[in-house]
Amino acid sequence: MSNNLHKWFDNNERGTLRKSRWKTVLMLLVPVGVLIVIVLYLTPYFRNPWPLFRHPVSTMTSFSGPDRWQTSGGDSAHTRHSPGNTAISGSVRWSLALAGSLPSSPVTADGIVYVGDVGRVIALKGEDGSVIWVYPTTGPVETTPALADELIFFGLLDGRIIALDRLNGEVQWQYQTGNFIDNSPVVEKGVLYIGSADGNLYALDALNGKVIWKTAIGSSVRYSPSVRHDTLYAANNDNQLFGLDARTGAQRLLFLVSSLLNDAPVITGDLVHFVPADGKLYTLSHHARTYPGSLFIKRLWAQLWVMGIPIPRPTAQAGSMGRIVSPHQPGRFISSPAVTPERLFIGDHLGWCYALDATRRTVLWEFNAESAITTAPITVGDQVYFGSQGGFLYSLQQADGHLLHKIYLGAPLTANLAYSGGTMFARTMDGRLHAID
Repeated sequence: MSNNLHKWFDNNERGTLRKSRWKTVLMLLVPVGVLIVIVLYLTPYFRNPWPLFRHPVSTMTSFSGPDRWQTSGGDSAHTRHSPGNTAISGSVRWSLALAGSLPSSPVTADGIVYVGDVGRVIALKGEDGSVIWVYPTTGPVETTPALADELIFFGLLDGRIIALDRLNGEVQWQYQTGNFIDNSPVVEKGVLYIGSADGNLYALDALNGKVIWKTAIGSSVRYSPSVRHDTLYAANNDNQLFGLDARTGAQRLLFLVSSLLNDAPVITGDLVHFVPADGKLYTLSHHARTYPGSLFIKRLWAQLWVMGIPIPRPTAQAGSMGRIVSPHQPGRFISSPAVTPERLFIGDHLGWCYALDATRRTVLWEFNAESAITTAPITVGDQVYFGSQGGFLYSLQQADGHLLHKIYLGAPLTANLAYSGGTMFARTMDGRLHAID
């Protein structure tokens, strides 16, 4: 009897100890599991420490100046502004027939013009349009190359990012992404930024092509990224605009857009401007931040408010500073604006070009081009230029919109303009590239 009693107590004690151990293990596992979930959820919002140890080996940057227009939009912020002040006279110096009509805009530096074409990238002498070198590609080059120091960069539909010596066209490095590339690169502080249809945004060392970071943004990047003040903005094909830390790729902002973007975002001062397919000009604060769960809460709030639940009206998304519609309805803006410290310049599909106050975003003047404005405006000194569906290149005074030149180029302008050293370069739908003095 005594032995049975001892066995019962021993078994009961061992059972109690096992239960106690399991409780202890569960008490430890639950907070650890919760912590792991929280860390995984918050990862996009924290700085990834590893890129901090991957510094670019150069400081090369794409920029615009009196004798160069080095990237889509003129600079990495896409301001489309050149400080040059040499007015064009309105005469066509030369026209060159390219292999096809593509949206690849020319870029220029030191008297040389570079442009993507069907199955090639070509370098031309700016003075007469003669060919310096040709680099054959595996398909059409639909995006605008970027220049920085002695290199030219571009992406291809086969998913490669390629860097060439811009003086002789020889390959310096190449990097293979997981899908096609249909957006233009930008170079800022030694880093090349570009998106791929594999759903990633890449930051590569511009000098050697090594990966500094890559960040998944869900789908292909829409148009070119924009970079300024160590923040990068890029929109995807899921109607989302991301703000990322340019140094690490960590997420700072996620803004839900009404529709696909028409053009790359523009950064100026403390503001970010963009135009979706709804044709409105939206403005965000450059300092805007979103935090985990905030968009879910805002969506739920909006749904409850629509259902008639007696709650306050939902607030705007973080950073939203309003939107502007074309004063001539049903006009729709067709591109992001060109910006100067004082003004924004933007055109619509009815042919109206507007100058807006940069602070109040009120209309200062308007000009009717009689047909749809098909290129984003660019500003050079005190003038603003844009192309139209009617095949004209327009030059206006920034101060009052006074018409200076109206130059007929024979076909609608299909790619954005570039300016360098007193010459404007324009591409038209008939496959020709024009140099206008």
